[in-house]
Amino acid sequence: MQVQPSNALLKTISGRIKAAREAKSLTVTETAERIGISRVQLHAWENGTVTEMRVGPLVEFTSLTKVSLDWLIDRRGPDPDLRRPHGDD
Repeated sequence: MQVQPSNALLKTISGRIKAAREAKSLTVTETAERIGISRVQLHAWENGTVTEMRVGPLVEFTSLTKVSLDWLIDRRGPDPDLRRPHGDD
């Protein structure tokens, strides 16, 4: 069984970042290392405590998670398949 993230979670860039990462079963640490930022910074992205994000890591994130930059930034276009196995946190 797979679980789709809630529509409320997808309303913010921070929620879309978290949903996209979790859909790929990536940890915060693994994702941060692969996109070139600290895990503390990625955690701040996901909690919405960062108001400015560098473009380079965002582009790396979209490549890693296979979501479009337009969707990630302002949810333009169709939602990608973000289902993840039931029970993942």
